[in-house]
Amino acid sequence: MSKNSTNGFGIIECLISILLLTFFMVGGMSFYIYSNSYIKATTYKRIAADLANSKMEGIKQAGYDSPSLPLLGACLDDTTPKIWALPATIRTCVVADGPDGPSYKPYKHVTVNVSWTEPGSQPVENTPRSIMLDSFITKE
Repeated sequence: MSKNSTNGFGIIECLISILLLTFFMVGGMSFYIYSNSYIKATTYKRIAADLANSKMEGIKQAGYDSPSLPLLGACLDDTTPKIWALPATIRTCVVADGPDGPSYKPYKHVTVNVSWTEPGSQPVENTPRSIMLDSFITKE
């Protein structure tokens, strides 16, 4: 038998395996951080879309002659909603009024815009975001 036989790992093999493990862990963490921020941004958009849809359904239920609708060219702002504790604004506008005539019904073109500001990290400032829904409401 030889006196210099090696059984197990040496210090160089251990350092190389620790280096490789660290390299893969750093790559995995950057993927986790990016996917976490993407999921959060997507969640904000989904909540904003739900708020806009809820507001638009309320307007449709109220009807064409509802006093809660703004006048033509005017907008109503609602600043009470929150998107995961972020302040949001719901702006409801009537942007067009269709003519009344014998062959078609009068209509109102209504837009609902939900806007919020996503917090950014230190090098990136806060980012304003918005979602807009359009719909037409006719007189029955």
